[in-house]
Amino acid sequence: MTRRYTTREYEGFTRGVETNISGLQPLPEKTFDQLERMILLNRAEDDRARPMEFMSLGARARIGKVITARNYVGIVATRDGTEIEILPKTSGAIADERKLLLRMLQIAGEVPFKTFDAAHIDAARIPLLELFVQMFLREVRRIARRGFKSGYTTVEENAPCLRGKLLFAAHIRANSAHQERLYSERDLFSPDCPENRIIKTTLRRLRRFSRAPAVSRDLQTLLAVMGTVPESPNPQRDFPRCSRGRPWECYGPVLDWCRVFLSGRSFANLRGEETALALLFPMQTVFERYVAACLRRYLDAGKYALRAQDTGHWLFDTPSDQFQLRPDLVIVDKNGQPVTVLDTKWKRLSGTLLRDVSQGDIYQALAYQREYGVPWSALLYPGAENRAVSLTSRNGNRVQIRLVDLWKPEEIAEETEKLCDACAKS
Repeated sequence: MTRRYTTREYEGFTRGVETNISGLQPLPEKTFDQLERMILLNRAEDDRARPMEFMSLGARARIGKVITARNYVGIVATRDGTEIEILPKTSGAIADERKLLLRMLQIAGEVPFKTFDAAHIDAARIPLLELFVQMFLREVRRIARRGFKSGYTTVEENAPCLRGKLLFAAHIRANSAHQERLYSERDLFSPDCPENRIIKTTLRRLRRFSRAPAVSRDLQTLLAVMGTVPESPNPQRDFPRCSRGRPWECYGPVLDWCRVFLSGRSFANLRGEETALALLFPMQTVFERYVAACLRRYLDAGKYALRAQDTGHWLFDTPSDQFQLRPDLVIVDKNGQPVTVLDTKWKRLSGTLLRDVSQGDIYQALAYQREYGVPWSALLYPGAENRAVSLTSRNGNRVQIRLVDLWKPEEIAEETEKLCDACAKS
């Protein structure tokens, strides 16, 4: 039986303890311990890579151990049927936060659904994982209706007759005592091709932990349609072998979903035997790429262009380039000259805006402004409306603190274009 839990960033769970503290809900002790082991494994100190702490461990008086979600959002599914959904913390209800996350992932291009209308999704009822699986199955059914394609697969065989190309070295090794046989290689046209093997493997994997009756029926039906197509022994080796010609274009969205489910084509992956599936996205990165996608879509391409994660400037030149600057977004004019620099910050500000802005963020914006030689720089924060406060120093440094309404991507570009026009006149 599937047990689903939904939480938000910086909210979490207790180890079976009921509490009236907002943002804390009880987990069964066994599930809590399993999640605790998963967290500890993925932040091991001996990892060469930077440890991933998608949740933190702590304790509270009279409550005991507490697991708190950090700024990663998405889904973690364990092999015992537990699904944990982590949503961005905004001022909306659960359904609105789920719709907003789907919208941001769609526009930022981080999950492969191109046709998605949040207004027609019952986000209050359907969790993220089930939505993702349904979108994947919809693409697979589209291919199944047309018929799964066949492709050429290279096959080696030791047969009594020659079919294809004789492999001399292998023939000598295998048939020194069996001269009636020929070791050869040939291309076999069959549905046993990398694309279909990957789809079959994904369907099998989803069936192992999907417990929704309708989804299970669809998975079983599609597995039956695929018949004798084998699973892929190594999906990571099969992905580069997939065909990319026009006849295989219809497989593109399906294979993108397969990458999500098989190789964790999200920003972060989890290890551990208990993890069945983990699709986690750091909200800072999602927010940055969402804003960048909005600007690319709506900014006047004839006047301005966007550079994301620009690396052309350093704080110091001697003795050699030191302390590279890497602003999130740089707006340039049609001649390639910087107009303004934008830095995104996934942090909720209070109504006064300035009270919660850190000095480090302001220093960063001023450093970008000085090194890029632009009259304005801006810090962008998520908000329920588009609103801005401008700061001006005695020596002419100007920084704009701006809230952006995540539901109105066109207004993000509109306000940015106004700032760029003001910079051009300065």
